[in-house]
Amino acid sequence: MQSNVRYSDGSQRKCYFFWRPNLEDGYLSNWLYSRFKAVDEDTGKTIDFYCSEQYFMWSKAKLFGDDEIAQKILETKYDPKL
Repeated sequence: MQSNVRYSDGSQRKCYFFWRPNLEDGYLSNWLYSRFKAVDEDTGKTIDFYCSEQYFMWSKAKLFGDDEIAQKILETKYDPKL
């Protein structure tokens, strides 16, 4: 979705909003259903992700040492009604 945004200095720019996969530019969204695998460097296990946003959230939980939240993130199901 393209929109004109006015900044506090009075300038105006075109911006692209793509947080919802079902919108015009949604193919750029972190929430777009796009299964892939990555390796957990701590365990060497291969993990399935359903979108890049799930991977980002999981990675941040791992970075901060919160394995409980990281596991909960992996247990979430994809919701196409974003």
